[in-house]
Amino acid sequence: MDNTVLTFDPVMFSDNGPYQCVASNPLSHVASNIFMLDVFYGPKMPMITGPKMAKAGDNVTLSCSASSNPLSVYKWFFNDSLVANTSEYVTPPLTMSMSGMYTCVAFNNITGKNSTAYTMLAVDPIVDAQIVAPMIPAIEGQFYNLTCNVTGPAEHVYWMKNSEPLQEDNTTAFYMDNRTVTFNPLQRNNTGSYECTAINTVWKMSSPPHELIVNFGPLTPVIDGPAFAETGRTAVFSCSAMSMPPSQFSWWFNGSEVANTSVFTTDPLSVNMSGEYACMAYNYLTGMNSTSSKMLTIIEAIESVMISNSTIPINNENLTLTCEITGPYEEMYWMKDDGMFYHAGNITLNFTPLGLHPSPKYILRVNYGPLSVNISGSDSAKVGVPVTMTCSAESQPDCDFNWFHNYQSSPVMAGSVLTFLATKEKEGKYTCMARNPVTNITMYATTAFALDHASALHIPSQAGLMLMGLFALSVTVLFN
Repeated sequence: MDNTVLTFDPVMFSDNGPYQCVASNPLSHVASNIFMLDVFYGPKMPMITGPKMAKAGDNVTLSCSASSNPLSVYKWFFNDSLVANTSEYVTPPLTMSMSGMYTCVAFNNITGKNSTAYTMLAVDPIVDAQIVAPMIPAIEGQFYNLTCNVTGPAEHVYWMKNSEPLQEDNTTAFYMDNRTVTFNPLQRNNTGSYECTAINTVWKMSSPPHELIVNFGPLTPVIDGPAFAETGRTAVFSCSAMSMPPSQFSWWFNGSEVANTSVFTTDPLSVNMSGEYACMAYNYLTGMNSTSSKMLTIIEAIESVMISNSTIPINNENLTLTCEITGPYEEMYWMKDDGMFYHAGNITLNFTPLGLHPSPKYILRVNYGPLSVNISGSDSAKVGVPVTMTCSAESQPDCDFNWFHNYQSSPVMAGSVLTFLATKEKEGKYTCMARNPVTNITMYATTAFALDHASALHIPSQAGLMLMGLFALSVTVLFN
């Protein structure tokens, strides 16, 4: 239509403004008067300003505004009841019953549209929750309690332990509308992270975590150390006891204190140092102590083992070999190169007469040990990684080995090599028991395993020495 009509489809708010139409021909140029285009719209989503919390008895002002042309009319609602028909609502003096949701509705009477917004108002809200513990330490077997101090009106309080709801049982009970939890008596498994949560109709507040550590022990100490040791050497004993906080240790021999650490290393041993060595664990916080003891027998060393003959070995003549042992011993026997034992317990070996045959080797083999027990292998690993520990002992003959976990009475595996997959349940102390089946001497070594540390070879301190014999010596019998 020769541009005489301007169409907006649809008309937008951005189309607001002054418009002119201009007509022209070769002789003239004429513009119309300015036409102001005013586009009606809205209301858009209202914005509410005002406090979210207030004290009972106060007056609160809530304001509502929405972009609209022409300006909207406003209404305020509380619990579906009209409380104001202005953009600003001033409450009467507040009461607890006036907590809740307030609604503002904006209405444009030209566009016929409305828009709604909401705000929450809490009267006397819960502003804080804190767990308060007694000023005394938490000790196993005694009475203890935790109290939830709430600032603000709470209709209910509930408790969590380690992120799980805390339940009553025969030692745990709730009092004072659940604001106090009591432990009577306090048990070791009450240790954990506690939270209390206070709630009312419109509010919920949780306390910061409170770590409850139950102090206990010490339980009966476990002593790791030798039952036998050799004169002139030292023996090493270690003492451990389950306790919170960790115990202090002292060692006693013949009624006298000889050390005040968990590990006790003797002076060079003499025979008169045989006897009972006692370890006492003391918990300064619980005021309790516990004692365990271990017998140590000191054995004089075998200084040397030699074979001598008083005559030259000649065919068809008598020959006597003598085993010369310097030092005390409990067992000795003779061995020939075919591995058979001869004349166990006899110092002399007699040949009557000496036969002509290829020269055999006679070996005097003294059973001893184990002299020491060592554990090698990984002391840490990632979850799911295979772990191998190897136990070795200096002994004649070879020892029988058994493995124990966390000082349990039953072994977890027999043999010198222990293998398992690293898991949380596998953490703890591993003890290797080495037993010589001939000397009947048993020794132990202990190491620790933990998760999430770089793997490394672990060589624990040597267990004490047990000695029945030290030397194996061979001699060749001469012939013509």
